[in-house]
Amino acid sequence: MDNENNANTDSSMSLSQANGDNKRIAESIEITVAVELCRLKMTLVEAMDLQVGRIVSLNRDLSPEVMLSVNNKIIGKGKLVQIEGRMGVQVFGMTKETE
Repeated sequence: MDNENNANTDSSMSLSQANGDNKRIAESIEITVAVELCRLKMTLVEAMDLQVGRIVSLNRDLSPEVMLSVNNKIIGKGKLVQIEGRMGVQVFGMTKETE
C-alpha cells in the first residue's frame, strides 16, 4: 500500500512539474488575439467594389460588444471600454473548448 501511495505521489509531482514546464513554454509563445465587431459575408464582386468613402452595413445594432478570436476561431466575447483615454476590452464570456 505504501508503494501505491508513493507511486501516486510521484505521478502527482511529475504532473505538477510537467504543468509548470508547459506554463513556462506557453509564456514564451506569443499569439495574436483579434478583436472583432462582426463578420460579414459578401460576394467577391462586392469586396472588389469596396473603395475609400464607401459605407458598409454591419447588420447589427450599435453595441459595444465585440468578439475575441485566435486563428479565426471565436474564443470569447467582450465589451469595449475606455482605459485612460484609450480603447480596451472587458472580457465577459469565454467559449468552451468543445464549441
